[in-house]
Amino acid sequence: MIRFIKILVIAVFILFLAIYLHKVMEYEKVTKIFGYEERIGVLADINHYISDEVDKIVGNRYVNYDYIIDDIKRFQEELKKISKNELALKTSIVEELKKIKKSFDEERIIIEKIIQESAVVKSSFLYLPYLEKEIMLNGLSDKKIVDAVHETIELLSYQVFLRERGSNKKFYESLASIKEFTPQDEKLAKLLRYFYVHSILVNDSMERLTPLLEEFKHKNMIVNLNIENAKNRIVDYEVNVKRDNLLFEGVLHSVLFIFAGTIFFFIYKEQKAENELKRMAEYDYLTGLPNRYRLLKDLKRKYEDKKVHIIKFDIDNFAHINEKFGSVIGDVVLKFFASLLEKECPGHSYRVTSDEFVAICENPNREEIISFFRRLTSTIKNRSPYYFTISAGAFWLEGKFDNEKVIYYLHSALYSAKKRGGDKLVFYEEGDFYIKEYSYLSHIGTEIKKEIEESIKEDRFVLCYQPIWSLKEKRVKKYEVLLRMQKGSSIIYPAEFIEFAERFNLIGKVTRIVIDKAFKAYKETGAPLSINLSGLDLVDESLISYIIRMSKKHDIDNSQITFEVTETAVVEDFERGKKFITDLKKEGFRFAIDDFGVGYSSLKYLHEIPVDYIKIDGSFIKDIKNSEKMQEFVKNIHYIIKSSGKLSIAEFVEDSQTLAILERIGIDYVQGYFIGMPAMQIDGANKNL
Repeated sequence: MIRFIKILVIAVFILFLAIYLHKVMEYEKVTKIFGYEERIGVLADINHYISDEVDKIVGNRYVNYDYIIDDIKRFQEELKKISKNELALKTSIVEELKKIKKSFDEERIIIEKIIQESAVVKSSFLYLPYLEKEIMLNGLSDKKIVDAVHETIELLSYQVFLRERGSNKKFYESLASIKEFTPQDEKLAKLLRYFYVHSILVNDSMERLTPLLEEFKHKNMIVNLNIENAKNRIVDYEVNVKRDNLLFEGVLHSVLFIFAGTIFFFIYKEQKAENELKRMAEYDYLTGLPNRYRLLKDLKRKYEDKKVHIIKFDIDNFAHINEKFGSVIGDVVLKFFASLLEKECPGHSYRVTSDEFVAICENPNREEIISFFRRLTSTIKNRSPYYFTISAGAFWLEGKFDNEKVIYYLHSALYSAKKRGGDKLVFYEEGDFYIKEYSYLSHIGTEIKKEIEESIKEDRFVLCYQPIWSLKEKRVKKYEVLLRMQKGSSIIYPAEFIEFAERFNLIGKVTRIVIDKAFKAYKETGAPLSINLSGLDLVDESLISYIIRMSKKHDIDNSQITFEVTETAVVEDFERGKKFITDLKKEGFRFAIDDFGVGYSSLKYLHEIPVDYIKIDGSFIKDIKNSEKMQEFVKNIHYIIKSSGKLSIAEFVEDSQTLAILERIGIDYVQGYFIGMPAMQIDGANKNL
């Protein structure tokens, strides 16, 4: 009997050891899963850092873009390591990781555009104070013009540093005064012209930056959503692992009842570790509030069948607080608001991003929600050690819902509150102007992208041809190729789709279609052609070989083909742009700089860019007949072009008076509606004017 008991004890001990080892292995497995989940969470943190850095780009005089670039590289490297981890296959998140990569690549492209546009703003904006000083030192005494100069810089400062639109009317009135003012001193007149041009450049660049920043926020949100989806997959995998082992553990625990206390001890220690890991995954370390991951879980678990108001808060200009007072003060602000929110809405408050919080209220009355918001703002004003304001967007949630839609509704309502100046609460309503604007900005790009892709697939791109007239030879010398997109019986012009083709990396395909069709047209008619290229084409290394290959295929006389590029596109990456032009010129092709005169570095690079023609921007030509100053300005530009050994082309020639003035100045070539309208066919006729 004793022997039997010993055997039984040994057997039970072996079973005990087996279950202990099994639990240790499970603990290690769960620990790895949580560690893997945390690594994915690091992606969200990096993405938030990127968002914060992008937010600083416009409003700071000096920005180190290396921080953003380093974070982008760190995100890509971390994602690559996560994708190679064996848990990627085990947890079935490979597709989610691909989505993260795709959405982050789209976000990165937008960041690059924001950096480029911001660089333009800062290069011109930092130049304005110097011009202002020089203008004053050169004896400007007219008070109206002095005030106009000061007011222009002040209005531009609102745009650049506070991202607030000043009065457009005041801005253009001030610039009009500066433009119309004619001082006797030639140097002062030159400084005022420079001041005018750079002011316009800053204003236009800021207008382009606004939609880019909004699109970045949307893409940044999509990246975060994809990361959350991956983390949810891991949670599902963990649940399945526990379920598969439930039956096995139940049987063994019944056999090992005698060792229940010991087993309980190990289970208790393991459970404590698991709970701690879960808390780390579901709670914000700074404020102690549940985080975004926990919010999404609670929405499904606690609120799916309830009717509640969900409110998203954002601390206005939080990046400025961090920048001006430091991250320590920023943390104090975050913890103060978190404690205030938890006191007003205990158990239903969350911190979802760096400066964004969510509260869930079961009160259906809007007036109560408004009162709740006012209590928060009042307490902040009266009790906060550092004054700040908050904006909020609210959405009434009832029944079944989709997480992405809820996030979209909240973000659009918060966007509306921000657009109204901040320190406001806005309820989601489809008729709200700014919510409509947010919806448009979110969806229009996708629709146009689809239209471009279908046009490529269905061959719906067509070319028009506008004649370019030689003033010396008195005949049509060549034709500019103009792109159009057909949609049913309608014609869509490039201004409506080219920007989106560049944004969604479709411009390369569009350019190749234009080149192929243009080469065929040249082969059929023998008419020399001028083809426009995008700025992105200049960094497409494969485009050069494609052009050469198509030239040989269609048996083209390369000297009869001119490629047009904007001066800004060349200057932004001068070395690559110069190499692109040089490589094709070796093959006999010709080049023209388009829209000359509106860039910020025109004269500096003019002599170094190896082109044959300079096209004077139409904005200088269209009113030349009514302005002697503009005639003198164009005359000076023409002189500079000739001194660099290049030929001049003037656009926007729409009447005989303009043509006569340009001929008197000595312009080499002209084009415009007076010369000839764009047509679907090349007639080859030598029109007499």
